[in-house]
Amino acid sequence: FPPTENLGHGNFTYFSAVCWLLGRYLHEALGYPVGLVEAAWGGTPIEAWSSRRALGTCGLPGDAGSKPLAPPPPALPSRFTPPLSPSFVFSVSPHRSVSGPEAPSVLWNAMIHPLLNMTLRGVAWYQGETNAFLHTDLYNCTFPALIADWRRAFHAGSAGQTEPLLPFGFVQLSTYRQQSPADNFARLRWHQTADLGVVPNARMPGTFMAVAMDLCDERSPYGSVHPRDKQNVAHRLQLGARAVAYGEKNLVFQGPYPTRAVLEVTRALLNLTYSQELVCRQRDPRAFEVCCSSQPSPCRWLPATMVAVRSRTVTLALAGCGTPVVALRYAWGEWPCEYRSCALYNAQGLPAPPFL
Repeated sequence: FPPTENLGHGNFTYFSAVCWLLGRYLHEALGYPVGLVEAAWGGTPIEAWSSRRALGTCGLPGDAGSKPLAPPPPALPSRFTPPLSPSFVFSVSPHRSVSGPEAPSVLWNAMIHPLLNMTLRGVAWYQGETNAFLHTDLYNCTFPALIADWRRAFHAGSAGQTEPLLPFGFVQLSTYRQQSPADNFARLRWHQTADLGVVPNARMPGTFMAVAMDLCDERSPYGSVHPRDKQNVAHRLQLGARAVAYGEKNLVFQGPYPTRAVLEVTRALLNLTYSQELVCRQRDPRAFEVCCSSQPSPCRWLPATMVAVRSRTVTLALAGCGTPVVALRYAWGEWPCEYRSCALYNAQGLPAPPFL
């Protein structure tokens, strides 16, 4: 990369740090230049970046951009950060507060549609905080629909040069408030994976995710939803980009995820088997919760203490449940842990993603 003064605009602070770092890490790994394109507007909802066609897929009318259901947090971030490609990389990233346009399709029309003739190697998306307060429980539809729609549009617009399954990476929501009774952020994180917990999955093929819930930064001068540790965000993204977009084999690019749960009723224990070797950074008594209820709703969530962590298994104590265990969740909170101190990671330092 040339010195920043050669790139224009003085000190280069106008460009997304995550996007630039992602490009730099990819350049170092690939050994050739990577082009970066940023399209960003902070504090904007996914509906503004979606075509009317994509919104219709989820039953949203073209005028679905109503006001947020609750006051959105200050200094909300915005959209993507694509990085990836010998020829092009496309990105949208966050900045500023909820002053951006919210009307459906307005940013798709103004900032994405004009780029469709470009040939892209991949997209990195950094958005979601605004939708923690607007159409939150539709995000499990609107996000996969946007990805599919962009893929069709860029493939057609580039005369087939952009792959039909354009690699699409995204940053899962970081944190906002330490003490919050609401679970909007936790629900949005879950919906970012189409309610399947990890990507790629059947509903979101060709995607990769950077978990950021452990990169909290209460003292960030840009607001807690803008943590200053961009390096770890970009590092986690570039692992997924190298594996999914560039086909690098045997590269671990995501944290451990449970594959099996066995209930020991007589001992009131629940044994979880994970997909990878586990590193336990702390036995947080709030990390796991079980739903104890004889009725499907409402759920009574109680802490499930981590009594043992072995190579690939976690044993949880269910004392105090008293009724059938009908659900389990992990790291389900707006601020689930302190900086790089969630309960479970893998040997590469990647956090286990939250699940419900």
